[in-house]
Amino acid sequence: MKRIKHFDVVRVICFVLIIYYHMIAQLPINGICAHETIYPLVANANMQIGTFAVAVFFMISGASLMYTTKDKLSLGTFYLKRYIRLLIPFYVVTFMYYIVNVIRVRDFAGVYTGGVPVWRWIFTLFGMDEWVSMHG
Repeated sequence: MKRIKHFDVVRVICFVLIIYYHMIAQLPINGICAHETIYPLVANANMQIGTFAVAVFFMISGASLMYTTKDKLSLGTFYLKRYIRLLIPFYVVTFMYYIVNVIRVRDFAGVYTGGVPVWRWIFTLFGMDEWVSMHG
């Protein structure tokens, strides 16, 4: 299958804008400058540059996915590949995070967050907890 270089260029531009947005967003958090002074560098009246870049990045990724699969798209294969590429590394990192916290706190009870509803654990298991938190 022929590679579309323009998709890669747009994807890299979006990647750079997302990194830029996250780096700029850390400035007021770390007390380097006020939020009001950097806001014009990352947003306008309609949206923030990070939101725009993420949306375009996902659209380009979806377009390139559809271009490369064309006639051989199988939902089972698609979700299996996504599970292997996304959720398994997510589980490994999450497990390592808890191990590091248990070692740091020296007690599992200090890491366990009691009182969390079951539905939140389910969304975390599927890697959708940040998506849910963004949408209330």
